[in-house]
Amino acid sequence: MSFELNEEVIRLLCGRFSYEDGEAIYHAGKVTFTREDLETSIFEATIEGEGTLIRVSVDGSRGELDAECSCPVFHPDDQYCKHIAAVLLNINDIRPARSSADRELTSRMLQLFDDKPLRPTRARPLFDAREVVNVEFICKPVDDNNGNNMFGIEMKIGSKRLYIVQNVRELLSHINKRECCVISKPFTYDPELHSFQIENDAIIQSLIQIAHNQPFYNDAVSPHSHRLLRIPPASWEGLLSLLTDASSVKLVHNESTYDGILLSDEPMPLVFAFDQSNGLAEGYQLKVQGLDKITIMEAYGVIIAEGKLLKPAPFHLKRLNELKKIFEGSRKRQMYIMPEQAGPFMDKVIPGLMKLGSVSIAQEVSDRMVQTPLKATLFLDRVKDRLLAGLEFQYGDIVINPLEANGQQRGEDQILLRDVDQERQILELIEQSAFIKTEGGYFLSDEAEEYHFLYRVVPQLERLVQVYATSAVKLRLHRGHVHPKVMVDVDERTDWLELKFEIEGIPESEIRNVIKSLEEKRKYHRLPNGALLPLESSEFQEIIRFLNDVGMHKSDMNGSATRLPVVHGLHLIDTVQMGNAVNLGKSFRRLLESMRNPDHLEFPIPDDLSGTLRDYQKYGYQWLKTLPAIASAVFWQMRWVWAKPYKASLFSFLCCLKFGMRECRP
Repeated sequence: MSFELNEEVIRLLCGRFSYEDGEAIYHAGKVTFTREDLETSIFEATIEGEGTLIRVSVDGSRGELDAECSCPVFHPDDQYCKHIAAVLLNINDIRPARSSADRELTSRMLQLFDDKPLRPTRARPLFDAREVVNVEFICKPVDDNNGNNMFGIEMKIGSKRLYIVQNVRELLSHINKRECCVISKPFTYDPELHSFQIENDAIIQSLIQIAHNQPFYNDAVSPHSHRLLRIPPASWEGLLSLLTDASSVKLVHNESTYDGILLSDEPMPLVFAFDQSNGLAEGYQLKVQGLDKITIMEAYGVIIAEGKLLKPAPFHLKRLNELKKIFEGSRKRQMYIMPEQAGPFMDKVIPGLMKLGSVSIAQEVSDRMVQTPLKATLFLDRVKDRLLAGLEFQYGDIVINPLEANGQQRGEDQILLRDVDQERQILELIEQSAFIKTEGGYFLSDEAEEYHFLYRVVPQLERLVQVYATSAVKLRLHRGHVHPKVMVDVDERTDWLELKFEIEGIPESEIRNVIKSLEEKRKYHRLPNGALLPLESSEFQEIIRFLNDVGMHKSDMNGSATRLPVVHGLHLIDTVQMGNAVNLGKSFRRLLESMRNPDHLEFPIPDDLSGTLRDYQKYGYQWLKTLPAIASAVFWQMRWVWAKPYKASLFSFLCCLKFGMRECRP
């Protein structure tokens, strides 16, 4: 016999009065389980405030229930007490709830570890019975509530007809999870019944990533905000390539709808008309046409015009965006130019407008224009240790000082067309130096900056301007190319290294100061006559490297020559080729060759060693025998060796080399 524990069974087991009292205890929540074993169906509990212990064992398959309570109450007809009734009522609630919860938990675990692959959303070429639904993507510019434009995507979907997707993000989420989504009453998307064309599915997958990664752009609240998915600029390039390949894309612009998205390199449809003003007797006016027909997507680097996407240079795009803001702020499509502003306007604005669109100039205005070649002149002078510079731009008989506010002189009816690019190049070169501006020109008082300007900047300016310099400035320039040389040789009488410096056009008394400037790593040396001698040539750089290698200092020099221990030049033994500035003498070259190839001297090996030494030892013997040839120089110049503890043994060893191996055996 089997039974299921329920309220009716509990009433029969406990009786009417115990059941009602136990029900009151149960509803009061006074039952506390101290043991719950659902597998064996054994429960133990206590009743709050009464100190009783109840133990219940239920075996439903065998129809058995055993309950015990520690209370002393007498129970007629083998009926249980109110305490057991309260516990049974709690068990009756726990067992179904636990079973349902466990069943749900198990189902979720099975679903979690179910490795069944998700069905692809795109249509497969073979064995796919799903219906390929139609999708339409509508791309349009929208305001981001900050005065800037963003691209947005709307969608339509359906089988026989297309329905507007009221919540694009919700649809994309359901597609990604392979869940059904209600689009309208007649149509519901079902991943088991519907699929997408390959190009449409690629766009949908890209939109899913955008919706997942960029929720910030879709927080704007508007009546149709859920219909639109805003595309951030960072995701536009990747999506654009997919949109241009799909045939189900529409572009909405200025209340017109265009099929597909087309990238074009056509010029922007803007016309700038420069004419004589109708309202001002002597002024001019500029009319702009087509500015209201384009939408500038600066963050995306494109312009929407006549259903096409144009991609100008970033600089022109930014300038065009500012230009549109200027005209939209004034609510006009034209502007007036005063006569005194016409020249600068033609010099700076018109060339820039030509890069944004087509420019037309009325014949009356064109007749007033004067265009002559630029003749730029730079005047240099030196007064009180200051370099003075004056600059003039001349167009025919019109002379302009770029530093003077009213330096331009022209006829009232003329519009001078200046060479703005060349003027800008000249001014940029001058401003590279540390010149201080005044109303009449420039001045420079730092000698290092003066050297940089005269030797580095002026040669570049000479290609653009005519330079006139006074004799005071010309004296600062050292004329002719300098060929410095250093002669290195060995004094055979003393076996010391001799270095002699020669600089063409520089007296020997000044050479020592030139070497000092080289040691200080200066770019130039100021000669006694005030001329600045450049020290940046390759020959001077070679001499600097040589002096650093031999460890020579200005204090070692005596006039234009110096003497050093020969060991200071032995590092040149590995030098394959010298430059033009350092010349090695015959004696020094012979010394280096002997050190480099000791076997050339052909010292005979003693008979008792010839059969014992190996090849590399024989070569070492030849090298050691070479040392006596330079022994006198080595003895006196390696003074640091004698301070070592092994000075006596080394001295004895060198003596053996000098006078022969046999005489020095121990």
